[in-house]
Amino acid sequence: MSSTRPPANGFIIWLSVALGLMLNIMPLPLWAENYRPEWVLLFLLVWAFETPHQLGVGTAFIAGILQSIVQDSTLGIASLAMMVPLFFAYRMSPRSAQFPLWQLAALVALLLALYELLSFWLTGFIGEPQSLRRLAASTLSGACIWPLLYFIARDLRARIGR
Repeated sequence: MSSTRPPANGFIIWLSVALGLMLNIMPLPLWAENYRPEWVLLFLLVWAFETPHQLGVGTAFIAGILQSIVQDSTLGIASLAMMVPLFFAYRMSPRSAQFPLWQLAALVALLLALYELLSFWLTGFIGEPQSLRRLAASTLSGACIWPLLYFIARDLRARIGR
């Protein structure tokens, strides 16, 4: 990681998690419900690649608990499913500055798919099966939105650092 990048404010990170929680519960038309990305995880992945020293797996655990509370789902499933991809993102973050954006977006798509598969498996394990169509659509929409969020976060971080 380049040492010339200013650190992100912890308040901004938690504000983006709160925004992600709001976007996760925002009502959508029935046809668009399957395409809803996992906003909280997207924001956490953006910050994990931009400022890995500001957050860790514990942040994903807390954000997952908050997501479970807000969405009134089984407590702990979102936490466990978020912690694993964020761990891999955290481990890859020192090398992420060397990746072109398309490779980083492909890595994020794999991490989103890992989250969806873990969530699918855990909810199925407790008897609440989900649709595979939703899993694929959510992963693809999140992978398409992630580069935009990445550029917004970089710009926001540059403005705050001044």
